[in-house]
Amino acid sequence: MPYDKAIGSFFYKVSYKNPSSALTILLADFIKLLVLSPILVPVIP
Repeated sequence: MPYDKAIGSFFYKVSYKNPSSALTILLADFIKLLVLSPILVPVIP
């Protein structure tokens, strides 16, 4: 997916300049994925 590639390259650039900032972005994306995923929603209390 081109969108994923763009996110990946953006993440790489950000992490190269500021690793902690990139980690925060990655964590936020992961949490968003968890919350929005219809499969994982019933698992979250």
